[in-house]
Formats: sequence, C-alpha cells, structure tokens
Amino acid sequence: MHKMRLQEKYFNLINNGSKTIELRLRDEKRRLIHVGDEIEFSQTNDPTQKCLKKVKALYEAKDFEQLCEQIDIAKAGFETASKLVGALEKFYLTEEQKKYGVLAIELE
Repeated sequence: MHKMRLQEKYFNLINNGSKTIELRLRDEKRRLIHVGDEIEFSQTNDPTQKCLKKVKALYEAKDFEQLCEQIDIAKAGFETASKLVGALEKFYLTEEQKKYGVLAIELE
C-alpha cells in the first residue's frame, strides 16, 4: 500500500469523493504506483485522519500544463487549468517537473 499526505482542504475533498484525481511528481516513489493499487491518504496537520482509495487510472506527462490536457480539471479539485498549474507550481519546481515528469492518479 502506498501512503501520501495531503493538506486538510485536499484531504477532505478526496475523503468525501469530490476530488478523484491527485497530481504528483512522477518521482521514484510514484513510479511504483499501478492501477489497482491502494493509497492511504492522511491529513498533514492531523495524521490520524486517514482514508483509503484505489487507483483507477494513471496519466503521465512532462509537466503539469501538458497533464491538464489529459484530465478533467474539476476532478482534480480546480475550476481552471491555470489555477491548477499555479497551485502545483507552489509545491513542485519546473526543474523537478522536467527531471521526473508528472503523474495524475485517478481514484475510485
């Protein structure tokens, strides 16, 4: 089972099922994720808050802008691709995106 931490806002959206796509760098840890795997999400500020989700599909791209063309932005919890990319760039540098690529994890 894979484990990921999320800020409270995004944890709540995934936990209640309104956010079904999580985006990450496609680093060494994320390359191990496959369709059918389970991910245990925990809340960053309160690690006792957890939820378990199953991976339905995976989407890969060289950067988040390109990835936005492959997914339903609303399922990732955002209104527009520019807002989504802007939020992700606060967490992941352009250099990191180029080095690893990026990944959208669709959840059941």
